[in-house]
Amino acid sequence: MFVAVGVASAMVLYEPALAVIVAWFAGRERQRANALLALTIVAGFAFTIFLPLTGLLTAAHGGAVAVIAVLLVT
Repeated sequence: MFVAVGVASAMVLYEPALAVIVAWFAGRERQRANALLALTIVAGFAFTIFLPLTGLLTAAHGGAVAVIAVLLVT
């Protein structure tokens, strides 16, 4: 189970995403800069969107983790 958690964490963290973008756009600096900018903007808004959503789920259902898990499974 811990291996699965480790693999899932590695796939959604910011640092691996940066490494993939840098490797994918090697030699194409302008496109790489645009991809890095897009990733940074999306990652910045993720906290703005999901922090209040998690708070609403916790207030409505008593726990956000179970609700998010059910949403991800379906």
